[in-house]
Amino acid sequence: HAPHTPMAPHPEHPYDPADVPLAASTADDLSSKPRPQRTGTPHQAYLALGEAGLRKYQATYYSMISGIDANVGRLIEHLRSTGRDRDTLVIFVSDNGWMLGEHQMYGKGAALYEELVRMPLVLWRPGVVPAGRISDALVSTLDLFPTVAGRAGASVPDDVSGLDLWPLVDGSRTSLRDELFLEYKEKGSTGRATPILGVVTRRYKYARYPATGEEEMYDLASDPLEVRNLAVDSGGPPAEINDLRARVDRFAATIARPFWK
Repeated sequence: HAPHTPMAPHPEHPYDPADVPLAASTADDLSSKPRPQRTGTPHQAYLALGEAGLRKYQATYYSMISGIDANVGRLIEHLRSTGRDRDTLVIFVSDNGWMLGEHQMYGKGAALYEELVRMPLVLWRPGVVPAGRISDALVSTLDLFPTVAGRAGASVPDDVSGLDLWPLVDGSRTSLRDELFLEYKEKGSTGRATPILGVVTRRYKYARYPATGEEEMYDLASDPLEVRNLAVDSGGPPAEINDLRARVDRFAATIARPFWK
């Protein structure tokens, strides 16, 4: 289940903590960020670790990822050696990210930063999936079911939210949607839920914290590290925030049992 706690470096893939660069957003000014980020468990863990601790765990995290990479390689070689590579679709994906000092956070928690919600998704099948094709389209793990069902010739129920990703794979389309909705409802170590509703478009990300009334808005084109919270900008938020708010309102209205109330 790596990379995950308990953190243990892979013995065949060591990294020297001194050689691991800290994230640029470690210097993020949290004064404009929602209260859960300033006071929550991930920030407290960041403060407790200090730079030496962060480097240690980041080196360990890298080592664990290298171990996964090596073992995925073993799986691929086995498929090739047994002649099953051309009738097997391999999908590599993760469930979520992990903060390693970004935005002064360690672990995961109440936030929708790219480091937490933007995950790898790799499809592999020789002769079917074009090698080296990269897509920057907005996709979700909800899309995996209809994608696999489509490859198997199975029907997909009408109430499934995901989309078949194959048009992105075969190159017939470069985009499937112009927005993705995000939600967070896990209870932290205090037992209190910190719900978040959000939306990401090709350019912007917006997050709403219903419990505190706080908001975040980032221009992912000019601020990919999500440092400048435009929702509380000194000159006032940009006009685009109203469109993002409306998108989240429409999304919230479709949820039968609102988890944030």
